[in-house]
Amino acid sequence: MVSEVASGSLVLALVSCLVGIGAAMISVRRNLLAWAESARVSLLVQFGLVSFSLLLTSVQFLFGFLHVRIVYESTRLGMTPLERLAAITSQSEGAMLVFVWFIGLAGLMLALLNWSGERQQQPGVTAIFLGIQAVFLGILVFTENPYLRMWQEQEGKLLLAVSQPGGCLLFCPAAGRGMLPPDFSWLAWAQRPLLFFSTGLVTAGFAIAVAALITGRLNASDLARAHPIFFGAWMVLGAAIVIEVVRKYRSDPASGLWTWDQEQTAVLVTLLLVSALLHGLSAHRNRGLFRHATLCLIVLAYLALMVVAMNAIFTEDLNDLQRGKPWLQVFWAAAGLAAVVGLILRWRNLKSEERIESVVSREALTGMGIILLCGLAAIGVWGLAAPLLAERLFGSQLVFEVGQYRKAMAPPVLFILFLLALAPSSAWRFSTAHTLAHGLWKPLLISILAMGLWMLLGVRYRPALIVLWLVGFGIISNLMNFSRKARAIAHLQQVSHSQALAFMLGKNAYRYGGHIIHLGVLMTMIGIVGVQMLTVESQGRVRTGESLRLAGYEFVFRGASTQLLQSDHQAVTAEVEVRRQGKQPSGMLYPRIDYFTGEPAQTTFGRSASLAGDTFVSLADWLPASAESAVLRVYFSPLVTWTWIGLLMILTGGMYQLARWPKTHLPSLRLTAERREGGLSGRQPEAED
Repeated sequence: MVSEVASGSLVLALVSCLVGIGAAMISVRRNLLAWAESARVSLLVQFGLVSFSLLLTSVQFLFGFLHVRIVYESTRLGMTPLERLAAITSQSEGAMLVFVWFIGLAGLMLALLNWSGERQQQPGVTAIFLGIQAVFLGILVFTENPYLRMWQEQEGKLLLAVSQPGGCLLFCPAAGRGMLPPDFSWLAWAQRPLLFFSTGLVTAGFAIAVAALITGRLNASDLARAHPIFFGAWMVLGAAIVIEVVRKYRSDPASGLWTWDQEQTAVLVTLLLVSALLHGLSAHRNRGLFRHATLCLIVLAYLALMVVAMNAIFTEDLNDLQRGKPWLQVFWAAAGLAAVVGLILRWRNLKSEERIESVVSREALTGMGIILLCGLAAIGVWGLAAPLLAERLFGSQLVFEVGQYRKAMAPPVLFILFLLALAPSSAWRFSTAHTLAHGLWKPLLISILAMGLWMLLGVRYRPALIVLWLVGFGIISNLMNFSRKARAIAHLQQVSHSQALAFMLGKNAYRYGGHIIHLGVLMTMIGIVGVQMLTVESQGRVRTGESLRLAGYEFVFRGASTQLLQSDHQAVTAEVEVRRQGKQPSGMLYPRIDYFTGEPAQTTFGRSASLAGDTFVSLADWLPASAESAVLRVYFSPLVTWTWIGLLMILTGGMYQLARWPKTHLPSLRLTAERREGGLSGRQPEAED
């Protein structure tokens, strides 16, 4: 009964989407507001129905409805309630249901947007979004239905169906056969919902862009409402990447923060495309520039995220025939083709009347940043596509290694860091080399002097020194820009510097929230340099009481113990005492190694964190440790704390922007209204200066 109700709820959600599409089309054709409101209500109804289905699915997993195939394949006795809920996404049907729910959540947010002043655009956006959701719901209902129950014929053959076939009885097994992977991690599990939610948000922004192309409403405000949506998608994608970095760093700190495997590279490519898109929207919002590039990036970001989402839905499902994947691939190709055709047909209408008037203006630097970010994304795409092309075209194996990624991406990254230092001193429209140099000579001088400080701290590696100089240049430039603006406001309004800073941040949260994000990116780069370029390591065999020395630390081996956990599982745990420069012991680390019969050994690092950096200890897997001796590997990664400080600043700046966005996300509409009244001659509002 529960399965039939849940499946019927999905069918009703699909019907609701189709009804909403019809209402939206009538509203567009007859220009009737009531029909547009009906279409908006369909967005709310479909989300409620899909939520109800997901709730019933959770009940089935929690209470062990083993006659439902997906529950039988995903759960087993002994799983905790949280593990049962996590198992919903272990099969493609459950992952598809969660994916559709997040798409519906984005539709709910789209329905709650304030469309005052642009009511003619709302029905088209609603129709396109409901059409996309209808495709996903159709795939879920007809090919990836999560509510198929197991029925047994008299001959003993099992059938899968939601409702009872004639002459069959419900088959209820005693226990399920599913289980979570041995290396299951809640951090890794949390990435999938974040990827689904970001895909939903980009879908909403994609619907706005396609509606603008179809209707031809390509004025200065056509993409204004899409900007906060894409920014939210960027925040969610960034959170997914941060989770991956933390998970990777905890499990294997010796390999650094990033390993450039296919899944990681695909997600990073989408983040780079959305970052370039946000900068294009910023230039479009302020000057009406880069409209061609912005719409192209919207299409590319949507297609890239759909690939990531399809991979997240189907990759781990080894038992399913993946019947829904071909339909998703057909939809992906059709959506991309339709968007490209729309771009070609409207290409001339996208031309802006504005021009870049200075090569050092804010819009010129933004254009350079867009090109560099797209270049980084292209490197990632080539790293993913080249091995596949080599294998299919030439039958040869080609591996794009970590070192190749780093060498290819180093020049664009350095140039981006340089642009982050130039950006605070540039201005929209009117900016000259003289004004830029006037704002940069002090940060440049201080950053050069700071190079000596890094050398006194022991940094001698030249590439690391270059990156640290550019990062210092950017941080000092941004901080001095904040100070200069605060002093000017304090002088004009006769208030304290703290009050001036608060006034400045409150008046233009959009701009200064972006500066905070850029500061966070620069601070994160300090930690990346410490992990990827300045990490040192040592290795040696030590006896009880002996020690290894590294970077001012002393690691004293205090013995090891062996535990037989199962017949094929043995664990060896060592005790290592950490001392800092001969001082009192600062703590104990417990590196561990697990041996499995017929499987590779699993190493668990002992980790100690401080402001100076992180220290790690591991046991060598080729020589088992004993109470008398062991082979230790020790690592020291300096400046890691700056990574977490930078990520916290990025989060702070992003949340601040989103919290203040309702007051600043549509300045072009206010400007347009004032121009119609003849009140302004074209000068940008003060919030955009």
